[in-house]
Amino acid sequence: MTGSGRAALAVAAAGFALHLPFLRPGGPSVRAPEALTLATDEGTVLYDSLRISRGEVMYRDFFQFHGPVFYHLYAALFAIQGGPSMPAARVLHNLTSSVGAALLALLVARFAGLGAGVAAAALHALLLAPMWPHAYPQWLAEAFGLGALLLLSRDEPGCAARSAAGALLGLASATIQSLGLPMLVAAVAASALGRRAVGGAAGGRLREAAWLIAGALAVLVPVLVVFAFQGALVAFLDLTVIWPARHYAAGQADAPAYAAYTGDFVRTHSGLSEPWRSAGALSLWLIPCLPFVAGMAALVAGSVAVVRRTPEGRAAARIAIVAFAAVLPIWIGPTRRDITHVAFLGSLGLAGAGVLAGTLPARAGAFVRALLLAAACVAFINYASKVVRSWKPSRAMGDWEHQFLRLPDAGWMERNLAAGERIVVGSYGGFYYMFVRPSAVSFTYLPPRQNGYYSDAQWRRIADEVVARAPGALVLVEDQPAELLSRRPELGRLYRRQGPYLHLRASRD
Repeated sequence: MTGSGRAALAVAAAGFALHLPFLRPGGPSVRAPEALTLATDEGTVLYDSLRISRGEVMYRDFFQFHGPVFYHLYAALFAIQGGPSMPAARVLHNLTSSVGAALLALLVARFAGLGAGVAAAALHALLLAPMWPHAYPQWLAEAFGLGALLLLSRDEPGCAARSAAGALLGLASATIQSLGLPMLVAAVAASALGRRAVGGAAGGRLREAAWLIAGALAVLVPVLVVFAFQGALVAFLDLTVIWPARHYAAGQADAPAYAAYTGDFVRTHSGLSEPWRSAGALSLWLIPCLPFVAGMAALVAGSVAVVRRTPEGRAAARIAIVAFAAVLPIWIGPTRRDITHVAFLGSLGLAGAGVLAGTLPARAGAFVRALLLAAACVAFINYASKVVRSWKPSRAMGDWEHQFLRLPDAGWMERNLAAGERIVVGSYGGFYYMFVRPSAVSFTYLPPRQNGYYSDAQWRRIADEVVARAPGALVLVEDQPAELLSRRPELGRLYRRQGPYLHLRASRD
């Protein structure tokens, strides 16, 4: 094994060890000094994976707007486990995150040296991943994207490397569309047009682009064929392409500003003593800066490539441009803009920092390397202090089942519903569905407080399904009862209200 391979394995092992606290409830958080609580989004995506493992077809049998790769991967995990398993899901997530850190280390080391690569990987493991240390599609898409960038970072990638990079970008596109597709388009454009700026032959440019496209199609075409065979192709295209374009932005109105909630999270550290307070605040303020580093790298590396016209310069420009394309949607597109979603893209900013350190003059490059090391030290101080603070509270939380049954709706279901009795749940804590009762309706996620997130036709479809199936109970939150009752008033005769959120069926014949 080469020295770089051994270094990558060491980085991955260190990243996994650092995240061992997340295999149990609780754990350290970059957001706040307190131990972590359950994340409802994680429960939803894992429940959708469980539904696939039980034979349901994504998009056709339940609502989801992400790509299918994450869900089918975790469905395979649950099928092997024989049922849902939070420890297994978190182990797979930690492996994904650790691989992402190792790929980032290799990528940055390619341009800026091993020390800068290790510092970038440390920032991934200590700062970015702990912002959202939950099993979630963005982390898988990030790992695919970083793998593609590593393949493309060679001075002159061959056809095998380009086709493999295209396949990884195809997988990223089929995981998180807003990450993978811009990276794929930018990689193809950089191959087809980039060498023109530095004097490359037209035939070579087209062949390079063709290999990338072929690799992506080798992944995406089978996905389309499978969904066509399952009778879900139209629903797949509708929910992953048309629906986000029309409705996703409306559901993100609570976080319109770039890096929203950063100040709120900083204020949660105000009661800490120094240096823990400053380390927590600096760590949080660093995250929104990273996407801008990717943009700066694209500008600098692209300009240098035009001037120098060397293979190394073209490689640096190619990586910087593709990394910049990955972060561009958070500024101009409908993607969510809060600080957590910025953190999902932070590794692309770190890749840009590596390109800058290797492209700028020696003194400027050394300054970038020093900044990476200093930021990694701050992130380590913050993460280490959070591990210490969260350790005892996390141990007191008990096991995963104990945490699930503490959720108000889950506890109510356990006490009031007979074994096997089906429900429709409008809240989006998928842990209810996984470990307490199965859901009867084909929409896993129903949005609270976000009128406009669903179209009128979608609300009508849900109301029609509830009337047709009349399951044992409805568990709805906030404005969801009004949304459904306005479409099908007869729901008011089938169910009666109990408590502030629950609707129970009055007759169970």
